[in-house]
Amino acid sequence: MKGLKVGVLLGVSLLIGQAVAGEFSGLKASDYQPGTRSYLVYMQNNETGAIRMSEIWQRTTEITEQGGKPVVKITQHWTSADERFNRELKSLNRLDDFAPIYHWTKN
Repeated sequence: MKGLKVGVLLGVSLLIGQAVAGEFSGLKASDYQPGTRSYLVYMQNNETGAIRMSEIWQRTTEITEQGGKPVVKITQHWTSADERFNRELKSLNRLDDFAPIYHWTKN
């Protein structure tokens, strides 16, 4: 995507990147912020500054249990004017280190 930059007003990618790198351990339920948040995600032309595409991502985070162990459940809905980019995502992660257990995506 030469000439385009993607702006994501979202901290999840950083959080997931750190989890994959193994930087989290000893997390507690109080370290998470359950609830629903909305984010604007956009693509912008570097040369003209024109916004080429924008989406709203809604993310719900909750603490629940699976197999008697606490887990973090994240549900995301990506909504775009172009229906090809609409998505629903669900993830389960271990609470204590945010390691992935399950990930599901639906167009």
